[in-house]
Amino acid sequence: MSPSAKDLLGTACAICLTDTHDHEVYAANFRPEDLNPEVFTARRRPDRLHYRMVVCHQCGLMRANPVLSTDALSILYKESHGHDLQLSQAAAETYGQYFQENFLPFPFQGRVLEIGCGPGSFLKELMRYHCNQVYGVEPSFEAVEQAGELKGLIYNGTFVGGIYPKDYFDVICAFQMFDHLSDPAQFLKDCRENLKHKGNLFLILHNIKALPAKVLGPNCPMLDIEHPILYEPMTIIKMLEANGFTVQKKFSVLNRYPLRYWLQLLPMPQGLKKRLLDFLEKAPVGNIPVTLGLGNMGIIARKKDE
Repeated sequence: MSPSAKDLLGTACAICLTDTHDHEVYAANFRPEDLNPEVFTARRRPDRLHYRMVVCHQCGLMRANPVLSTDALSILYKESHGHDLQLSQAAAETYGQYFQENFLPFPFQGRVLEIGCGPGSFLKELMRYHCNQVYGVEPSFEAVEQAGELKGLIYNGTFVGGIYPKDYFDVICAFQMFDHLSDPAQFLKDCRENLKHKGNLFLILHNIKALPAKVLGPNCPMLDIEHPILYEPMTIIKMLEANGFTVQKKFSVLNRYPLRYWLQLLPMPQGLKKRLLDFLEKAPVGNIPVTLGLGNMGIIARKKDE
């Protein structure tokens, strides 16, 4: 049974732990029937649906208030489907490049966990470079089935403490999923539990203060019902520092995707966009790879000593 409006819960700022400094910036624009697995599928065509979004004037964090509960979100992500393997592979190649640049010597010989690993494309990318101690967590049943021979390395469910031993991983990766979390503090607590002494958390996520987001405003694809919290460099650093991590590095991320994917992010009349996308999904030109920097950032944060 899909979640409904009764599953929406009020939130406090994840950094300041209060809602007294909230200022509404966008009103909610979704219908109860939009709370379904199709809407909560990775890299779907943008539909501009979003929660009521507020900004905390104390710290600057943008978040949804109210938002679906963690349990309700878990149901939607478990039942999500329609994962595009070509887009997943394109993302994995980008993430693999940044992993190689930041975790030397390479091949990396420590244990690596990817949370939100989809069909395991990034895990496969690491193994291609002889990084063989890889693990994944993915809530979608369909995505795990698509993982093929890697299926046995993936825990099919939501990441929580207790799945893996304490002090087990050298690196935990979370690519384009940290801003999907309604309770990031609990997530970071569970990551700390699973990371070894001086282990690293590697995030790639949206930057709501990036130039494309400022230019597009309410039409920015970052503003999406799958993103209950949207960060900028200052707020993600505050969030991590407040929850037991020290930020080691922050950098801008360039993504390489087929032309058809970039087109679907552009704001334009829906009828025109559908015709163009339908054409590009069948034509060879739609698969031409294009590298762009449209507002993603990378963060490497080290687990603080107890």
